[in-house]
Amino acid sequence: DKDDEYCVSQVFIAIEVDRLIDGKTKDEKLQRIMDYVKTAERADPNVEVRLPGHEFTAILADNKANGIPVDDTVWAKLKSL
Repeated sequence: DKDDEYCVSQVFIAIEVDRLIDGKTKDEKLQRIMDYVKTAERADPNVEVRLPGHEFTAILADNKANGIPVDDTVWAKLKSL
């Protein structure tokens, strides 16, 4: 029975950018897009606009040095299993 799926549409398109744009051009375009997005008006003037994955390198290094942070409640539940 699919009565609850009325007017539902979802599309996922994956594009292999490397086949369309050479490396140097791609990197320059991506940098321009990132620079543009980071100049967007902030919801909170004290909080910097962030991009997905942008802080990954710093977070990875911190996790390797100090371990992966886990909420105390979650850790307690895991230990009780």
